[in-house]
Amino acid sequence: MDNTLTKKLKAYSITAGSLTAAAAAHGQIVYTDILPDINITTPSNYNLDMDNDGLPEMQMLLYSYADSNSSVNAFYQLVFNNTATLGALYQSMVPFPYALNSGDSISPSSTDWRDTSFASGYQYLATVASLNSVTSAYGYWPGATDKYLGVRFSINNQLHYGWVRLSIDSAASLITIKDYAYRSASGIGLTAGQTNSIGVEENTAGIPQIHVYDRTIFVNLPAETVPDGILEVYNATGQLVHTETITQQSMRVGAGDLASGVYFIQLVLADGQKVSRKVYF
Repeated sequence: MDNTLTKKLKAYSITAGSLTAAAAAHGQIVYTDILPDINITTPSNYNLDMDNDGLPEMQMLLYSYADSNSSVNAFYQLVFNNTATLGALYQSMVPFPYALNSGDSISPSSTDWRDTSFASGYQYLATVASLNSVTSAYGYWPGATDKYLGVRFSINNQLHYGWVRLSIDSAASLITIKDYAYRSASGIGLTAGQTNSIGVEENTAGIPQIHVYDRTIFVNLPAETVPDGILEVYNATGQLVHTETITQQSMRVGAGDLASGVYFIQLVLADGQKVSRKVYF
């Protein structure tokens, strides 16, 4: 292992106290990695239930049409149950959701929230139309890779804020739904791509967890799990760039000096439990 890289990725344990208290005050961010990614390539739909209560917040749909003179591919979403997304209005009527960058604000104070009061809940992500060999693209999402949808939805009549990470090809013929997150405390915003609050809260989920926030990898093991294992970090070409021995229930690994790009994190514990994450620094 390159000593320089090892220094760059020096791990240190997370202390209890003020960081955990601050994270609890701001509400834990509930993160879900969709494994495998959802790919929609034919006219069909996918219901997204962010809080897993059986009531989807939105439905992603692909519409496709073709004849001898024209063709249309359109990805759109239908929002339900007091859900809204951040976006602009096309011709003052139809919502075009923004394709947010990592770190963009998803704020309760934004004036760009578009809910079911617009276009009966239909919101157009990407539309590519060809008429007599002239092709036009509409919306913020055609060709967008790993961008974020800003979402606001209701839990027990309280508004919560989150994001969904998507990619849509330039022809609006493929949408990939990758992961999503929301803040457990109502009325508090977050940033696009944020997966952890200030610190790591006590792990009550019963499974090992990997979170990434502010170019830091957080490892959080359940109390009953023996902290014995290996954390491995691979770059986009599959090269192992770092290994770290897991010796504590909660650890964090700083990655601030790594080049921006795609990385794969794998946590393997001695008892056979394994957790993998694809991340973007």
